[in-house]
Amino acid sequence: MALFGKLEGNDIETKAPVARPFWHQLLVIPEATLLLALLIIGWAFNFPVFISLLIVLIIGAFVVRLLLLSTATQRLQRGAYSQADRLSGMALRMNPWSVDTLHVRAESFVMRGDDIQAEPFLRRAVALAPQRHVVHATMTAMLLEQGEIEQAQVLLEKSRQGEELSPAAVQQLAWYTLHVEGNPRGAQLLVEGAYPEQLAEPVAVALLVTLAESELALHNTTGLARTLGEINQRLPLCSSPQQAELHFHLGRLESAMGRDARGHFRQSVALDPQGRYARQAWRNAIGNTTLDDVA
Repeated sequence: MALFGKLEGNDIETKAPVARPFWHQLLVIPEATLLLALLIIGWAFNFPVFISLLIVLIIGAFVVRLLLLSTATQRLQRGAYSQADRLSGMALRMNPWSVDTLHVRAESFVMRGDDIQAEPFLRRAVALAPQRHVVHATMTAMLLEQGEIEQAQVLLEKSRQGEELSPAAVQQLAWYTLHVEGNPRGAQLLVEGAYPEQLAEPVAVALLVTLAESELALHNTTGLARTLGEINQRLPLCSSPQQAELHFHLGRLESAMGRDARGHFRQSVALDPQGRYARQAWRNAIGNTTLDDVA
C-alpha cells in the first residue's frame, strides 16, 4: 500500500562478503556486543565499580533507544509526522545502523509523499538487511511506483525463489501480476493464497485492495462487493494514515464502478491532511472522477 520513492541507478543487489550478515547482526544491537565484552571483563576482575557503571549506562542507553523508537512508531501511526521525525532522529543518532529506525524514518517521509527525503534512509536499511522481507517489499513497491519494472522484476524473482513468501512480498507480487502482467486471475489467486482474513489489518487490507482491483478487472461483482465490505469492516482497526490511504483507494474503486466516491476522498483528506494522498484526494473530492483519473 505505502509507495516508496525512486532509487537512482541500477545497483539494487547488495554484494557482500560471506561474513557480512554476521557483522550486520552486531550492528543492529551494538549495545549487546559491548555489554557482553564488559560482562566478561567484569567477571574476570570481580566487577570493579567503573565496569559496573558502564554496564548500567549501556543498558540504560539501550532501553532509552527502544522507548524512542516505540514512541516514534506510535506517533507515526497517528500521523504526527514532526514528532515521529524528532524521536526517530534521536534514536538513529544513538544507533545509526538500526534497520528498524531507518525504516521508521523512511516511512515518515514516504507517508507524506516525500520520496526524495526517504530514499537515503531506505537505501541504508536495504544495505544493512538485504534479506529482510519487509525491506525487500518496500524496495519493490518503490521501484514499481516509479516505473522501474526491470529492477522490480529482479526482486520479485528473488521472492519467488524463497521457500515461503511473506504477506508483504505476496502483496507486491500480486500488484505486479495485475498491473504489469495484466493477469487479474493470477493476482486474485496470489492474494487468496495468502489468506488475508487471517492476517493483521496493516497487511490484510493492502492485500484486499489488490484483490478488489482484480475482481473489478474480472467483472466479478459478487466477489468485489464482498471484498469491499471486508475492507470497510476492517478499516476502523487501521491507523489514521492507513485509513486515509484506504479511503483514497476505495474512492478509486467506487469511481470505477460509476458511483459517487467524493465521501471517501473527503475522509482521506480529513484523516491525514499531511499525507501523500491528501492533495490528490482533495482534487477528487470536488468533482466526479474515474479510476484512470486518480491512478
